This record gives sequence, C-alpha cells and structure tokens, in this order.
Amino acid sequence: MVDVSETPRLLALANDLVAHGIKTKDALHVASAVEGSADYFVTSDDRLLRKLALRTEIKAATPLGMIEVINEHND
Repeated sequence: MVDVSETPRLLALANDLVAHGIKTKDALHVASAVEGSADYFVTSDDRLLRKLALRTEIKAATPLGMIEVINEHND
C-alpha cells in the first residue's frame, strides 16, 4: 500500500488522460496508480482497458488477466 498525494504532476497526468477520452474519476485513479508506481491498473471496464492500451505509463489488465500474470510470475 502506498499513500499518494495530489501533486501538480498527478493532476497533469489526469488532465492528459481526460483529454484523451478517459472519464475524470477513472483518470484520477489511473494517475494515482502511476504516481504510486503500480505495475498494473486492474479494471473490468472494457472502454478504459482499450484507452489504456494506447498508453505507456502503466499496463492495464482485467481481474482474470491479472490472475494470469500472477500465475506466470509464480511459475
């Protein structure tokens, strides 16, 4: 668990995500994950997954996809 504070960098990333068609609350969640150095952003929102597939800041996965990543990592 990581505490993430609102910073100009976080807000700038969130605003960029919104400018590329990601909903505001989703953008804040994704920007927070990036700022917290998360490797993945897990969501079941297909629209958000498609939008994040075009981004390089963070990898996005479905819950099932994340289980597959974890299983591959543990093999």
